[in-house]
Amino acid sequence: MPLVTSQEVQRIEFDLQRVPKEWLSSDYTRGTFRELFKRVLEHDGYQVSSTFHRFQSDGLMIQQKGFDQVFLLISQRSYDDSALRQYWKNWIKKRVLLNKHPSHDMDLLKKHLAENKVVYLLGDIQRQPSGSDHLIIIRDA
Repeated sequence: MPLVTSQEVQRIEFDLQRVPKEWLSSDYTRGTFRELFKRVLEHDGYQVSSTFHRFQSDGLMIQQKGFDQVFLLISQRSYDDSALRQYWKNWIKKRVLLNKHPSHDMDLLKKHLAENKVVYLLGDIQRQPSGSDHLIIIRDA
């Protein structure tokens, strides 16, 4: 969670014991992991593009009402290669812009990229010794 003096949230946690069991999987693939994030975020009031993830299998495009930013979330599990993780912002920008997304998603993304209003997020599951695993989202600096 952010420091008391911080203006920006750096980490969000969702307790997986509070989500419906049918949303969970014992073996997460990139697709099921992304779908879990999508369901949890939508349930908590975020707007997740319903078309973006069909064309961009690596991530989700998220908006929050009242914020003039677009959030791109990628699963940290999908990219264990530290070199790729280091450069994923540039990689996903290129990859996103090459894919054929619906015009409303592309227009929104291009606008926010041009205005430097894209926030990059990494998502993962944090295993707890107590067994109450958390879905975490970390802002990538």
